[in-house]
Amino acid sequence: MSQITIYLEEALERKVRRRAKAEGLSVSKWIAKTIESSEHDSWPAHVRDSFGSWSGVPDLKAIRSSYGKDAPRERLD
Repeated sequence: MSQITIYLEEALERKVRRRAKAEGLSVSKWIAKTIESSEHDSWPAHVRDSFGSWSGVPDLKAIRSSYGKDAPRERLD
């Protein structure tokens, strides 16, 4: 496990210590947990749930129909 030194304004340090204590964690573990929870690999649920809710947006088939026909491909072998 590695160590990192950070510098915080006194007011922010008090907030961090207060929140860590309230959650029963060390400051180090609270900061690590907060950083991990801010890293997202996907869209938040409220964004995913809104998919398809806008009216008047063309579907993928309609969007692709305006591209025209693909050019013939040359064989690579």
